[in-house]
Amino acid sequence: MRIQNPGPNVSNTAELAVVQPVVVGNLPSSVAVDPDRDIAVVTNNGDGTVSLVDLTTGTTLPQSPLSVGQGPIGVAVLPRLGLAVVANNASSDVTVVDENGLNPPQTVTLCGGCTGPTGVGIVQDTATAIVAASGPDSACSTVTSGCEASFLDLALTGSAGGASVQVNQSPMSVATDSNGDRFVAVGAASQAGSIDIIDLLTSTVTCRTSGIQLPSGIVFDPVNQVFVTTNSLQNNLVIVDPLTCIATSVRVGINPTSLDYDFQTSTLVTVNSASNTMSFLDYMCPPAVGVPVTCTSPQTREIFGLPSSARFSQNQQFSVAIDAKLNLAVVVDTNNSRVLLIPLPH
Repeated sequence: MRIQNPGPNVSNTAELAVVQPVVVGNLPSSVAVDPDRDIAVVTNNGDGTVSLVDLTTGTTLPQSPLSVGQGPIGVAVLPRLGLAVVANNASSDVTVVDENGLNPPQTVTLCGGCTGPTGVGIVQDTATAIVAASGPDSACSTVTSGCEASFLDLALTGSAGGASVQVNQSPMSVATDSNGDRFVAVGAASQAGSIDIIDLLTSTVTCRTSGIQLPSGIVFDPVNQVFVTTNSLQNNLVIVDPLTCIATSVRVGINPTSLDYDFQTSTLVTVNSASNTMSFLDYMCPPAVGVPVTCTSPQTREIFGLPSSARFSQNQQFSVAIDAKLNLAVVVDTNNSRVLLIPLPH
């Protein structure tokens, strides 16, 4: 907002960030935004619930909180069906939540032997959820393979939990290609941390970018058709082209653990846990027709200091999410059991 003196002349104007806190459940972990309904879905790791926050009023909905499984972490939304998918890390299953409150939460099993799910992504057109999980101990004991990306058909919830694709050890974050629904990226926090690109046409890992330390958040850039992930322990972001497997890095704040991207305003936001800040980056780079993507590196526009009492979940997917329609960032403040609604700079 701006401050203006009385009269026609503007003087001493200043930009003020008005942060609105909203109380949710115990130890919130991750957040996803439904832009059709302007609702934020927040997983509460400490009490096994999700909170639904109305972003237009800054209040929780009457049906909130809703009980899910034990230790919920990751969450993703399917706006056209009004569904949210929650990864229950402690109970090793998934809960499908009806945001409209018409149906009770439904528990769905993962692939056989899959345990400890963390991140979730959804292929919007096919209503398929991809959940990052560990596989059987014997299969998931190597650095190169054995852990699972479990595929769930949300149109047939209850009969899901069959198909899976092996990915790198300790998978933790997932993002899907929103342009053609062809690629899925899975971030793994193994000793040789990586981003695995799954080609849905063949259901195989076709590309692996190694050397990424703690890729706890990942998003898809639909303009340049690349995945962007946090390289948390290296204080940067890594941009991966799923077709060429070429990776480039961009410096941001100290210890970025989550991110989201509003392609309509070319604004990319990271939450930097160690420095207790948010970085706002300008990311304007329309792709050239018929040639590979050649982006100018995103540039940090400003860094916003978050409230000193706020503490944020580390090693979790999406503790920040953007409502592009409201130009609003929703940030999970774990230790204070709340989310912070923060207007984005114009």
